[in-house]
Amino acid sequence: MFKKIILLCSVLLVFGATGIALAQEATDTVVAVDQPAVQATVQDEAITAQELDISEPTLLPYSKFYFLKNWKNAIQSVFTFGQVKKAELNLKIASEKLLEARKLAEKTNNPKILNKATELYQNKIEAVQKNIAKFKETATTSVAVSKFLDKFTKQQILQEQILDKLASQVPASALEKIQQVRERQLEQFGQVMQKLEDKDKIKARVEKGLDALKENDLKPLLNLQIIKKLEDKFPTSTLEQIKQAKTENLQKLNEKLQAMPAAAQQKIENYLDKAKTTIEKKQEMLNEIKNSLPTNSTLKQKMDIIKENLRQQNATTTATSPINQ
Repeated sequence: MFKKIILLCSVLLVFGATGIALAQEATDTVVAVDQPAVQATVQDEAITAQELDISEPTLLPYSKFYFLKNWKNAIQSVFTFGQVKKAELNLKIASEKLLEARKLAEKTNNPKILNKATELYQNKIEAVQKNIAKFKETATTSVAVSKFLDKFTKQQILQEQILDKLASQVPASALEKIQQVRERQLEQFGQVMQKLEDKDKIKARVEKGLDALKENDLKPLLNLQIIKKLEDKFPTSTLEQIKQAKTENLQKLNEKLQAMPAAAQQKIENYLDKAKTTIEKKQEMLNEIKNSLPTNSTLKQKMDIIKENLRQQNATTTATSPINQ
């Protein structure tokens, strides 16, 4: 315990010095961004702090007192025992860091500040992974691990949605870091599921996590988008479960689409237009939706129209890009 206290004091000194330096730099550079422009990019309702089981962060990295939050987290970590409990704590802190990054994106377009905030989130997700690597039991053999995996799956899906929306808010100079974090996060999610969960239960666990997303017209599409990302990043041994989840979700999406009024269907095109992914990925998703529709469905033609609109928009954007001028 004495060694832990000495280590804690060292950590607090480092956090304090780093926090003050960051605060001084950030205070000079944080500026208000165009709020209407930000709001226009946010699809439907934002994920709330309550959904992440945390309080809304009020102290942000550019505050001169931010180091106090780091001190509090460091003290909690030292006096939290057991790898499951430590993983839960780091997961909670990771959610806090992500909402801090989201708030910063509403206040500044400075890439250095946004990248640093994203990195703080990434560090905590990496810490969760390190805790999990030391787990001696799995979800099958431990109730505590099973409960943690429920929470972890829910949080990863909600955090992915926040990162997805965040990617549409930040300037291009800060986008690369967010995309890197998203890619790595999904890979780690797959590794955790492979380590802790019986592969025959992965589909049910993922679907339970997807249920955490708010009900709205876009939810079936958001679910499909997440499942496809998992399909790209999960280990080979888990792919059959993910593909089954995708097939079932496509069926639910088809039923939803056929019951949607035309105005609601338009939201799909609007969402895909703003989504920060390649035109190829967007068209691949539309092809899967189209191919799963009944043969006589009039929505097949709608999917083709959306694909063509996205292709034309992409061609126009590419042609007017400064790189091509």
